[in-house]
Amino acid sequence: MGKAARPFPTGHFRLYKTRQTKNDRPLVVQIEYAVKSVAVRRSTGISVKEKDWNPNENKGRGGVRASYGPDYRNINSRLTKSVSELDSKIAAWCEKYPDRLTVEIMRALLDDHPTTREDKGIEFVSYVSDLLKSELDRNKIGQSVYRNGLSAMKIFREFLKSEKRGTYAPDSIYISEISTELIESHIKWRREIKDNSDDTINHALTPILKGCQQAMVMGYIPVALNAAIQKMRIIKTVSLQKNDESSVKHLSKKELECLIKFYTEDKEARRKEYIEMFLFALYACGLRVIDIITLQWSDIDFDKRTLNKIQVKTKNRNVIPLSDQAIGILEQW
Repeated sequence: MGKAARPFPTGHFRLYKTRQTKNDRPLVVQIEYAVKSVAVRRSTGISVKEKDWNPNENKGRGGVRASYGPDYRNINSRLTKSVSELDSKIAAWCEKYPDRLTVEIMRALLDDHPTTREDKGIEFVSYVSDLLKSELDRNKIGQSVYRNGLSAMKIFREFLKSEKRGTYAPDSIYISEISTELIESHIKWRREIKDNSDDTINHALTPILKGCQQAMVMGYIPVALNAAIQKMRIIKTVSLQKNDESSVKHLSKKELECLIKFYTEDKEARRKEYIEMFLFALYACGLRVIDIITLQWSDIDFDKRTLNKIQVKTKNRNVIPLSDQAIGILEQW
Protein backbone atom coordinates (compact mmCIF):
# COMPACT_ATOMS: atom_id res chain seq x y z
CA MET A 1 0.00 0.00 0.00
CA GLY A 2 1.18 3.51 -0.80
CA LYS A 3 1.37 6.37 1.64
CA ALA A 4 -1.86 8.21 2.37
CA ALA A 5 -2.02 11.61 0.72
CA ARG A 6 -1.59 14.56 3.08
CA PRO A 7 -4.72 16.67 3.57
CA PHE A 8 -2.60 19.78 2.94
CA PRO A 9 0.30 20.64 0.59
CA THR A 10 3.89 20.79 1.85
CA GLY A 11 6.59 23.05 0.55
CA HIS A 12 9.85 22.41 -1.24
CA PHE A 13 12.62 24.67 -2.50
CA ARG A 14 13.55 25.72 -6.00
CA LEU A 15 16.00 28.14 -7.53
CA TYR A 16 14.47 31.11 -9.31
CA LYS A 17 16.04 31.19 -12.75
CA THR A 18 15.09 32.99 -15.97
CA ARG A 19 16.47 32.92 -19.48
CA GLN A 20 18.31 36.14 -18.75
CA THR A 21 20.06 34.71 -15.70
CA LYS A 22 23.80 34.64 -16.23
CA ASN A 23 25.79 31.49 -15.55
CA ASP A 24 27.44 31.20 -12.13
CA ARG A 25 25.28 34.01 -10.74
CA PRO A 26 23.63 33.41 -7.32
CA LEU A 27 19.94 32.47 -7.67
CA VAL A 28 17.16 33.27 -5.19
CA VAL A 29 15.85 30.24 -3.29
CA GLN A 30 12.04 30.12 -3.32
CA ILE A 31 9.61 28.05 -1.27
CA GLU A 32 7.02 26.49 -3.58
CA TYR A 33 3.62 24.95 -2.85
CA ALA A 34 1.23 23.37 -5.35
CA VAL A 35 -2.50 24.14 -5.06
CA LYS A 36 -4.65 22.41 -7.67
CA SER A 37 -1.62 22.07 -9.94
CA VAL A 38 -0.84 25.78 -9.62
CA ALA A 39 2.58 26.66 -8.18
CA VAL A 40 2.56 29.34 -5.48
CA ARG A 41 5.99 30.65 -4.45
CA ARG A 42 7.64 32.97 -1.94
CA SER A 43 11.24 34.12 -1.74
CA THR A 44 13.35 32.97 1.23
CA GLY A 45 15.74 35.90 0.88
CA ILE A 46 18.62 33.45 0.42
CA SER A 47 20.65 33.23 -2.79
CA VAL A 48 22.75 30.24 -3.90
CA LYS A 49 24.79 29.43 -6.97
CA GLU A 50 23.39 26.56 -8.97
CA LYS A 51 26.54 24.48 -8.53
CA ASP A 52 26.13 24.70 -4.73
CA TRP A 53 22.50 23.58 -4.76
CA ASN A 54 21.41 19.99 -4.03
CA PRO A 55 17.73 19.34 -4.93
CA ASN A 56 17.79 16.04 -2.98
CA GLU A 57 18.89 17.63 0.29
CA ASN A 58 16.43 17.82 3.23
CA LYS A 59 14.44 14.70 2.22
CA GLY A 60 14.00 15.90 -1.33
CA ARG A 61 12.97 19.44 -0.46
CA GLY A 62 16.31 20.86 -1.49
CA GLY A 63 19.27 22.46 0.28
CA VAL A 64 22.82 23.77 -0.16
CA ARG A 65 25.93 21.67 -0.58
CA ALA A 66 29.04 21.86 1.58
CA SER A 67 30.70 23.62 -1.37
CA TYR A 68 28.58 26.66 -0.45
CA GLY A 69 31.04 27.40 2.33
CA PRO A 70 31.42 27.01 6.09
CA ASP A 71 27.95 28.49 6.66
CA TYR A 72 26.09 25.84 4.65
CA ARG A 73 24.69 24.05 7.75
CA ASN A 74 23.27 27.30 9.08
CA ILE A 75 21.68 28.06 5.69
CA ASN A 76 20.07 24.63 5.55
CA SER A 77 18.80 25.08 9.11
CA ARG A 78 17.21 28.41 8.18
CA LEU A 79 15.57 26.88 5.11
CA THR A 80 14.23 23.93 7.10
CA LYS A 81 12.84 26.20 9.80
CA SER A 82 11.12 28.50 7.31
CA VAL A 83 9.38 25.70 5.41
CA SER A 84 8.39 23.88 8.63
CA GLU A 85 6.74 27.04 10.00
CA LEU A 86 4.79 27.53 6.76
CA ASP A 87 3.78 23.85 6.65
CA SER A 88 2.42 24.14 10.20
CA LYS A 89 0.49 27.32 9.38
CA ILE A 90 -1.03 25.75 6.24
CA ALA A 91 -1.86 22.52 8.08
CA ALA A 92 -3.67 24.49 10.83
CA TRP A 93 -5.66 26.46 8.27
CA CYS A 94 -6.65 23.32 6.34
CA GLU A 95 -7.73 21.63 9.56
CA LYS A 96 -9.96 24.60 10.41
CA TYR A 97 -11.29 24.99 6.85
CA PRO A 98 -11.11 21.55 5.20
CA ASP A 99 -11.27 21.41 1.39
CA ARG A 100 -11.30 25.20 1.08
CA LEU A 101 -7.67 25.96 0.24
CA THR A 102 -7.38 28.08 -2.90
CA VAL A 103 -4.47 29.70 -4.72
CA GLU A 104 -5.66 33.04 -3.32
CA ILE A 105 -5.62 31.73 0.27
CA MET A 106 -2.22 30.07 -0.21
CA ARG A 107 -0.71 33.35 -1.42
CA ALA A 108 -2.15 35.11 1.62
CA LEU A 109 -0.67 32.46 3.93
CA LEU A 110 2.77 32.67 2.33
CA ASP A 111 2.75 36.48 2.43
CA ASP A 112 1.43 36.48 6.01
CA HIS A 113 -1.66 38.46 4.95
CA PRO A 114 -5.07 38.08 6.64
CA THR A 115 -6.93 35.06 5.28
CA THR A 116 -10.34 35.87 6.71
CA ARG A 117 -12.98 36.36 4.03
CA GLU A 118 -16.10 38.49 4.21
CA ASP A 119 -18.08 35.39 3.27
CA LYS A 120 -16.32 33.38 6.02
CA GLY A 121 -15.32 30.77 3.43
CA ILE A 122 -18.93 29.58 3.02
CA GLU A 123 -19.72 27.63 -0.15
CA PHE A 124 -22.61 29.15 -2.14
CA VAL A 125 -24.65 26.07 -3.13
CA SER A 126 -24.48 24.61 0.39
CA TYR A 127 -25.49 27.99 1.80
CA VAL A 128 -28.59 28.17 -0.43
CA SER A 129 -29.49 24.54 0.35
CA ASP A 130 -29.27 25.23 4.09
CA LEU A 131 -31.42 28.35 3.63
CA LEU A 132 -34.09 26.29 1.85
CA LYS A 133 -34.06 23.70 4.66
CA SER A 134 -34.44 26.46 7.26
CA GLU A 135 -37.46 27.88 5.42
CA LEU A 136 -38.99 24.40 5.14
CA ASP A 137 -38.55 23.80 8.88
CA ARG A 138 -40.27 27.14 9.63
CA ASN A 139 -43.14 26.36 7.21
CA LYS A 140 -42.16 29.31 5.02
CA ILE A 141 -42.12 27.00 2.01
CA GLY A 142 -43.64 23.62 1.22
CA GLN A 143 -42.03 20.31 0.30
CA SER A 144 -42.45 20.86 -3.43
CA VAL A 145 -40.73 24.28 -3.34
CA TYR A 146 -37.96 22.79 -1.20
CA ARG A 147 -37.36 19.87 -3.56
CA ASN A 148 -37.47 22.12 -6.64
CA GLY A 149 -34.95 24.45 -5.01
CA LEU A 150 -32.54 21.61 -4.23
CA SER A 151 -32.90 20.35 -7.80
CA ALA A 152 -32.09 23.81 -9.17
CA MET A 153 -28.95 24.04 -7.01
CA LYS A 154 -27.89 20.54 -8.06
CA ILE A 155 -28.07 21.65 -11.69
CA PHE A 156 -26.17 24.84 -10.75
CA ARG A 157 -23.35 22.59 -9.47
CA GLU A 158 -23.48 20.70 -12.77
CA PHE A 159 -23.10 24.03 -14.60
CA LEU A 160 -20.09 25.05 -12.48
CA LYS A 161 -18.35 21.75 -13.15
CA SER A 162 -19.12 21.40 -16.86
CA GLU A 163 -18.20 25.03 -17.62
CA LYS A 164 -15.13 24.94 -15.34
CA ARG A 165 -16.47 27.81 -13.25
CA GLY A 166 -15.79 26.19 -9.88
CA THR A 167 -12.98 27.63 -7.78
CA TYR A 168 -11.83 25.68 -4.73
CA ALA A 169 -13.66 22.60 -6.08
CA PRO A 170 -14.87 21.78 -9.62
CA ASP A 171 -18.54 22.24 -8.67
CA SER A 172 -18.21 24.80 -5.87
CA ILE A 173 -17.69 28.53 -5.37
CA TYR A 174 -17.55 30.79 -2.35
CA ILE A 175 -20.48 33.15 -1.73
CA SER A 176 -18.34 36.21 -2.51
CA GLU A 177 -17.48 34.74 -5.93
CA ILE A 178 -21.07 34.99 -7.19
CA SER A 179 -21.47 37.63 -9.90
CA THR A 180 -23.91 38.89 -12.52
CA GLU A 181 -21.60 37.52 -15.21
CA LEU A 182 -21.72 34.06 -13.62
CA ILE A 183 -25.52 34.08 -13.47
CA GLU A 184 -25.73 35.30 -17.08
CA SER A 185 -23.53 32.36 -18.07
CA HIS A 186 -25.78 30.02 -16.10
CA ILE A 187 -28.87 31.34 -17.91
CA LYS A 188 -27.17 30.92 -21.29
CA TRP A 189 -26.02 27.39 -20.38
CA ARG A 190 -29.54 26.37 -19.36
CA ARG A 191 -30.94 27.70 -22.63
CA GLU A 192 -28.33 26.23 -24.95
CA ILE A 193 -27.26 23.04 -23.18
CA LYS A 194 -30.33 22.13 -21.13
CA ASP A 195 -32.82 23.57 -23.65
CA ASN A 196 -34.86 25.09 -20.79
CA SER A 197 -37.72 27.52 -21.36
CA ASP A 198 -37.63 31.02 -19.89
CA ASP A 199 -40.22 29.99 -17.29
CA THR A 200 -38.10 27.03 -16.20
CA ILE A 201 -34.99 29.21 -15.97
CA ASN A 202 -36.82 31.83 -13.91
CA HIS A 203 -38.01 29.14 -11.49
CA ALA A 204 -34.43 27.85 -11.23
CA LEU A 205 -33.16 31.35 -10.44
CA THR A 206 -35.50 31.72 -7.46
CA PRO A 207 -33.31 29.94 -4.85
CA ILE A 208 -30.17 31.59 -6.25
CA LEU A 209 -31.66 35.07 -5.95
CA LYS A 210 -33.06 34.28 -2.52
CA GLY A 211 -29.61 33.09 -1.42
CA CYS A 212 -28.00 36.29 -2.72
CA GLN A 213 -30.57 38.40 -0.88
CA GLN A 214 -29.79 36.68 2.42
CA ALA A 215 -26.04 36.83 1.72
CA MET A 216 -26.37 40.60 1.29
CA VAL A 217 -28.22 40.85 4.63
CA MET A 218 -25.38 38.92 6.29
CA GLY A 219 -22.77 41.18 4.72
CA TYR A 220 -21.26 38.45 2.52
CA ILE A 221 -21.81 40.32 -0.76
CA PRO A 222 -22.19 44.07 -1.53
CA VAL A 223 -25.65 45.67 -1.59
CA ALA A 224 -25.13 46.95 -5.15
CA LEU A 225 -24.19 43.48 -6.42
CA ASN A 226 -27.29 41.92 -4.87
CA ALA A 227 -29.48 44.67 -6.34
CA ALA A 228 -28.12 43.89 -9.81
CA ILE A 229 -28.57 40.13 -9.31
CA GLN A 230 -32.20 40.55 -8.19
CA LYS A 231 -33.00 42.10 -11.60
CA MET A 232 -31.70 39.13 -13.58
CA ARG A 233 -34.91 37.20 -14.08
CA ILE A 234 -35.86 36.84 -17.74
CA ILE A 235 -38.56 39.34 -18.70
CA LYS A 236 -41.22 37.66 -20.79
CA THR A 237 -42.91 39.44 -23.67
CA VAL A 238 -46.53 40.08 -22.77
CA SER A 239 -49.17 40.09 -25.49
CA LEU A 240 -51.55 43.06 -25.31
CA GLN A 241 -54.01 41.57 -27.75
CA LYS A 242 -57.58 41.41 -26.49
CA ASN A 243 -59.83 38.43 -26.92
CA ASP A 244 -56.89 36.09 -27.22
CA GLU A 245 -58.75 32.88 -26.50
CA SER A 246 -55.57 30.81 -26.78
CA SER A 247 -54.28 32.39 -23.53
CA VAL A 248 -57.41 31.55 -21.52
CA LYS A 249 -57.10 28.41 -19.38
CA HIS A 250 -60.06 26.35 -18.18
CA LEU A 251 -60.31 23.38 -15.87
CA SER A 252 -62.32 20.47 -17.12
CA LYS A 253 -64.76 18.77 -14.75
CA LYS A 254 -62.34 15.88 -14.35
CA GLU A 255 -59.43 18.24 -13.60
CA LEU A 256 -61.55 20.03 -11.00
CA GLU A 257 -62.39 16.72 -9.34
CA CYS A 258 -58.67 15.88 -9.22
CA LEU A 259 -57.92 19.27 -7.66
CA ILE A 260 -60.59 18.80 -4.97
CA LYS A 261 -59.27 15.31 -4.20
CA PHE A 262 -55.73 16.67 -3.92
CA TYR A 263 -56.97 19.48 -1.65
CA THR A 264 -58.68 17.09 0.76
CA GLU A 265 -55.51 14.96 1.06
CA ASP A 266 -52.90 17.74 1.03
CA LYS A 267 -50.96 18.25 4.28
CA GLU A 268 -49.02 21.40 3.32
CA ALA A 269 -50.85 24.24 5.11
CA ARG A 270 -49.83 27.21 2.96
CA ARG A 271 -50.65 25.48 -0.35
CA LYS A 272 -53.98 24.32 1.09
CA GLU A 273 -54.87 27.97 1.83
CA TYR A 274 -54.29 28.96 -1.81
CA ILE A 275 -56.47 26.11 -3.06
CA GLU A 276 -59.20 27.08 -0.58
CA MET A 277 -59.22 30.62 -1.99
CA PHE A 278 -59.58 29.25 -5.52
CA LEU A 279 -62.37 26.86 -4.53
CA PHE A 280 -64.23 29.58 -2.59
CA ALA A 281 -64.10 31.83 -5.68
CA LEU A 282 -65.47 28.94 -7.73
CA TYR A 283 -68.30 28.13 -5.29
CA ALA A 284 -69.17 31.85 -4.95
CA CYS A 285 -70.21 32.19 -8.61
CA GLY A 286 -66.68 32.83 -9.90
CA LEU A 287 -65.34 35.77 -7.90
CA ARG A 288 -62.31 37.62 -9.25
CA VAL A 289 -59.01 37.36 -7.40
CA ILE A 290 -59.18 41.01 -6.31
CA ASP A 291 -62.61 40.42 -4.76
CA ILE A 292 -61.25 37.46 -2.83
CA ILE A 293 -58.29 39.52 -1.59
CA THR A 294 -60.54 42.40 -0.42
CA LEU A 295 -63.20 40.17 1.13
CA GLN A 296 -64.20 41.03 4.73
CA TRP A 297 -66.31 39.20 7.30
CA SER A 298 -68.81 42.06 7.20
CA ASP A 299 -69.54 41.10 3.57
CA ILE A 300 -70.87 37.69 4.64
CA ASP A 301 -74.40 37.02 5.92
CA PHE A 302 -74.38 33.48 7.29
CA ASP A 303 -78.10 33.53 8.10
CA LYS A 304 -79.11 34.43 4.55
CA ARG A 305 -76.13 32.50 3.09
CA THR A 306 -75.16 35.43 0.87
CA LEU A 307 -72.14 37.58 0.05
CA ASN A 308 -73.05 41.28 -0.19
CA LYS A 309 -70.07 43.18 -1.62
CA ILE A 310 -69.07 46.06 -3.87
CA GLN A 311 -66.99 44.32 -6.53
CA VAL A 312 -63.75 46.14 -7.28
CA LYS A 313 -63.79 46.03 -11.07
CA THR A 314 -67.47 46.85 -11.71
CA LYS A 315 -67.96 49.11 -8.65
CA ASN A 316 -71.42 47.52 -8.33
CA ARG A 317 -72.78 46.05 -5.11
CA ASN A 318 -73.85 42.50 -5.82
CA VAL A 319 -75.61 39.98 -3.64
CA ILE A 320 -74.14 36.56 -4.36
CA PRO A 321 -75.73 33.34 -3.03
CA LEU A 322 -73.25 31.04 -1.27
CA SER A 323 -73.34 27.29 -1.85
CA ASP A 324 -72.84 24.72 0.88
CA GLN A 325 -69.25 24.26 -0.27
CA ALA A 326 -68.53 28.03 -0.01
CA ILE A 327 -70.11 28.21 3.46
CA GLY A 328 -68.08 25.16 4.50
CA ILE A 329 -64.81 26.85 3.56
CA LEU A 330 -65.80 30.05 5.40
CA GLU A 331 -66.68 28.07 8.52
CA GLN A 332 -63.17 26.58 8.57
CA TRP A 333 -61.85 30.13 8.94
